Amino acid sequence: MELKFLEADPRADCPLRGKRALIALETVACYAQARGKREVRVRPINEAVASLYRDVYGFELVTQPKMTGYLMRRV
Repeated sequence: MELKFLEADPRADCPLRGKRALIALETVACYAQARGKREVRVRPINEAVASLYRDVYGFELVTQPKMTGYLMRRV
């Protein structure tokens, strides 16, 4: 299962600030499990976002010959 797009609200007073990614990742993980999938994939837009997924949410980098790498976490 791949999470393709996640956008934040730039307002400083947004009640979901800092929680949106966690909610989206938990939702996609539950949906993946219900569909019999074993992993969730993301393709972060920059290194700062990639670090967040790796360091905070436990994703790991997957690279394959002749393919663009992605981050993956088993569910």
